[in-house]
Amino acid sequence: MADSSLSESRGGQPSGSLWRTLLAEALSAPPSTEMSMRPRPMPPLGTQIVGRTAEGRPIVLNPDGSFSTERSTTMQFDDGFMNFPTMFGGREYPPDDAANIMESNRWIDPETGRRAVRYPTLEEALLAAGRRSSGIR
Repeated sequence: MADSSLSESRGGQPSGSLWRTLLAEALSAPPSTEMSMRPRPMPPLGTQIVGRTAEGRPIVLNPDGSFSTERSTTMQFDDGFMNFPTMFGGREYPPDDAANIMESNRWIDPETGRRAVRYPTLEEALLAAGRRSSGIR
């Protein structure tokens, strides 16, 4: 499975043109290439939970003073692509471990109750992830 880590909620999200550039690069890469879609490095995740989002996710204070509520990944499966979180309980998990958590919960996020959506193409999944990322507050 290839994975492309995409988003977290913190100040300043990628512009639409940046997402289009990243998407174009991802779509032109050979299918077997593992791609990291992070437009900038993520800060190390902190350990202090300072609140909860309206959806119920922990708000984590990072060592650099930023906050994280969600980090996510996009993975390819036999029948399409899925975006799902890699942070649970204020802790970040490797994509395969996060997939196991989601699968054991029937692809329903255990913190928010949101069902992961399957997309037929990588393009659709990345566009949805970009919309989700820009909508997190």
